Amino acid sequence: MFLRYKWETGMLAWAMHRLTGVAVTFYLFLHVYTMTKLHDGEAAYNTAVSAFSQPMWKAAEALLFGAVLYHAVNGVRIVLVDFFGAARQQRRLFWGMMGASAAAFVLGSWLIISHAVH
Repeated sequence: MFLRYKWETGMLAWAMHRLTGVAVTFYLFLHVYTMTKLHDGEAAYNTAVSAFSQPMWKAAEALLFGAVLYHAVNGVRIVLVDFFGAARQQRRLFWGMMGASAAAFVLGSWLIISHAVH
């Protein structure tokens, strides 16, 4: 007997929450590694940090912003569903919060990318 998952709203939210959690954790390790360059001196730190000003890293920063935004907003949705009895409104909450997050992502990404150009 095989279990078959239906990729409906709940499963999509669950999978995306896990993926964004992994992405944010990866960034945390990268951030800590970069901060350890302070022990190697100012020149080593400046070299490490200067790599992050490249356009590719600015795009990655925008994606990181999206991952953090999704993870945080979905976390709020989970709290509402689990602790405040909003399970019946789960689908509506998900899509409403994702719509608001999408608007915030567009604005935030534009700000991140626009600073890369200047």
